[in-house]
Amino acid sequence: MGYVSQVITWMNANPNIAGWAQAFGAMIGIGIAIAVPWYQRKVQLADVRIVQLKAQVVHQVAVFYLLVEIEMYLRGFLRPGDTPRRHLAQDGRYVDLVQRISALDGRETDITRASYLFRARGMLLNVHMAACSDLLRDKPLELGEQSHLTAQLEDLKKFVTFVQQQLIETDIEVKLVQVAWFLKPLKRRQLRSSSAAAGTK
Repeated sequence: MGYVSQVITWMNANPNIAGWAQAFGAMIGIGIAIAVPWYQRKVQLADVRIVQLKAQVVHQVAVFYLLVEIEMYLRGFLRPGDTPRRHLAQDGRYVDLVQRISALDGRETDITRASYLFRARGMLLNVHMAACSDLLRDKPLELGEQSHLTAQLEDLKKFVTFVQQQLIETDIEVKLVQVAWFLKPLKRRQLRSSSAAAGTK
């Protein structure tokens, strides 16, 4: 009771304490009124950002696997031996690959990926035209054509590597959206290290 009586005595000796307490309480109320909507808005923006990034991941995965399939398709034209090019042209994947490029190209927002898809379409068209030539349909691809195709495949491998790296970075950004800003550099390094370790396995 001695402590309580001391507090009462102190409050009686300081008649302005009620005003200070009221002002302090008002400041806390104002802070809460500002902080709660701000936090709710931050959560909403984070959710929207996650949805956007996940949509990017889905698109990048589609581009990545399409470029891989195009590379595999074009490598089929480098078959050893005297395979007539008409047999190579009978592979029905050409139309499917071109249609898938057109579908992805219409939704592409990254200028670098768009240029890679455009160049991949050109590679497909050039090889298909060479394979369907009426004058050469019974002959295999010439050494010059094979060398040119090999060089194009090297470029295509660079496209695949670029999109794969973009995919890894976007996936990391998805995981960083809800991480505090001061922890993001450390978390980003950890995620990149784990991605690199997974890629070497």
